[in-house]
Amino acid sequence: ANCLDVGASPGSWTSFLAEKTTGTVLAVDPGDLKPEVLSLPNVSHLRVLASPSTVEELRSSLPEKWAAGVIVCDINKPPTVAIEACDALTPLLSEGAMLVLTLKLSCGKSVAGRAAQEKAALEALEAFGGWVDIECRWLF
Repeated sequence: ANCLDVGASPGSWTSFLAEKTTGTVLAVDPGDLKPEVLSLPNVSHLRVLASPSTVEELRSSLPEKWAAGVIVCDINKPPTVAIEACDALTPLLSEGAMLVLTLKLSCGKSVAGRAAQEKAALEALEAFGGWVDIECRWLF
């Protein structure tokens, strides 16, 4: 499957996806990717922010029927900004695409704060993309 990596710099997710797929990995980030990631044969890097205004630019750089089955997002922004970036790219996704989204919560170790931010992020995911089967995992 083709993959989208939103907030790709420096390229860890991009590299991982490129190793796991026979499709193309489109890395979307205005920042630099590591040279070894850029040299992978199935990686393309577009130096733009993921937003509704850049979808057509992204689409014009891809083959006509290109669609991503996986989108990963690890941008260092508040959850709602990350979700909006992913939502902007939903026109480039195939039906049933999977989203892996790292939420950057600003609550420290507060369980109540984490729960409130997590709840707000899950509500935003449901409202924006119509994502189904949503699971949230606390990594650390």
